[in-house]
Amino acid sequence: MALTHTYVGYQGPRSYYSWSAAPIIRRIFERFDEQAADAFVKCIKESPILHSRLGNRSQLERLRNLGNILLERTNPKSSTHKMLALLTDESKEKEFYRTIKK
Repeated sequence: MALTHTYVGYQGPRSYYSWSAAPIIRRIFERFDEQAADAFVKCIKESPILHSRLGNRSQLERLRNLGNILLERTNPKSSTHKMLALLTDESKEKEFYRTIKK
């Protein structure tokens, strides 16, 4: 969860926090396997901190960046892959939000 929260970041009164960590976190995600992708999806579904940050469009885009990295590394038939596909498809944004708010 911590990597996801850090990458998505948060906005303070004067600056955006997480820029310097982003390249490192991307490289870590590029090494994730199916089990790590499952944990990422669990974080998306269960983290109230992440849910509160996703109201900001730029933070949703950052989460999508991570989702795109993992989408290639998951079994297309898995529920994790389906959730990542929902996250990364901008045309399904409302459905994505409904899914994580269950």
